[in-house]
Amino acid sequence: MDFLSSAQASNGFDNLVVDVAELHRKWPVDRPAELGLDWKSPLERLYASPFLPLATRNLAWQVLRRVRLDLTWFERFRRYWGRVLGGRPLWGVEDFYFLRNIYRMRFQSATVPDTQEHARHLEAWQRPEVLSHLFHSAYKESLQNELGVVRRLQQYSSRTPRTLLEFGCGSAPITTTLCEFQPARSGAHFWISDIETVPFHYAAHKLAAFPNVHPMPLRAEADFRLPITEKFDAIFCMTVLEHLQEPLATIEHLAGLLAPGGLLLFDYVKSDATGLDTRAGLEQRPAVLAFVRERFRILEGQLNEAEGMGLTVVTPR
Repeated sequence: MDFLSSAQASNGFDNLVVDVAELHRKWPVDRPAELGLDWKSPLERLYASPFLPLATRNLAWQVLRRVRLDLTWFERFRRYWGRVLGGRPLWGVEDFYFLRNIYRMRFQSATVPDTQEHARHLEAWQRPEVLSHLFHSAYKESLQNELGVVRRLQQYSSRTPRTLLEFGCGSAPITTTLCEFQPARSGAHFWISDIETVPFHYAAHKLAAFPNVHPMPLRAEADFRLPITEKFDAIFCMTVLEHLQEPLATIEHLAGLLAPGGLLLFDYVKSDATGLDTRAGLEQRPAVLAFVRERFRILEGQLNEAEGMGLTVVTPR
C-alpha cells in the first residue's frame, strides 16, 4: 500500500459526507443558524438602492461579479460550508472552484429510482454525490441573477405581487435575486419550498436575514405538498417538473395555490428520463401541458409537447 494514501473517509474537504436528513434535523430551515450575513455591505446596498435605475444596478452587479470584485456570494457559501456543514476552511475562491470540479465529476453517475415511492425519491436527492448541486447553485449565483424572470412580474402583473412562491427552489435563485434588488422594504413575502436537500438548506440559511422569506420543506409523508392554504400572486416552478415522480399532481396542486389573476412562471425540459430526471416527468408531460392549456391563459411562451420549453408565463382563465 502506498504510505501516502489513506482510506476515503469524510475529510471535510474534497470528500465531505453530509447526512442530509440529520442536517435538516440539527439545523432546521425555520430556525436557521446565525452566520452573520446581514446583506448590508456597500455592494449589497448598491444593488438594492432605490435611487438608481434597475438596469444600472444590474450592470454594476454583472461587471463586479465577472471581475471578482464582488465576492459576497462566496462569503455566504464559505460561512455555510464551515459553520453548518462542518467543512474545512476555504481560504479563497480558488478552493471553491477546485471543489466544484471534484464534486461535479462524482455526480455524473447519480440517478433517481424509477418508482412512485416518495421516500426513495427523497433518498436519491440526499446521496452524498448530489452535494455537487450545492456547488453548482453557488457557482451559477456568482455569474447570473434571475432579473429576466423577475421582470415578468412587472410586465404581466395587474397589481404588485405581495405573496410569491418559489417551488422546487433548490438554492432559491429567484428569491435571492429579489432580496438583492428588491429587499424587505418592498412589502412582499417570499415562500421558498423544496424537498430536504442541501441546496434548499443553504437557501434558508443564506436568506435568514430577511424576515419576509419563509422556508417550507416538502415532506415525503405529506406527498411533497405544501401544508398551507395561502394563495400566491406568483408561483415560480423552474427546472422542476422533469425531476418529479408526480408532475401532473404537482401542477394541479400549484394551480390550487394560485390567487385569481396570479401568475405561474415555469419551464419544462423534455428529457430522456435519465440521471435525476424521472420517467414520470417524461411520460406525464403531455398531460401536464394539456392541464395547463385547459386551465390557464398563455401570456408568454408556448406549450410544446414535441420539445423542451423555455420560460412560460400563464394566468388562470
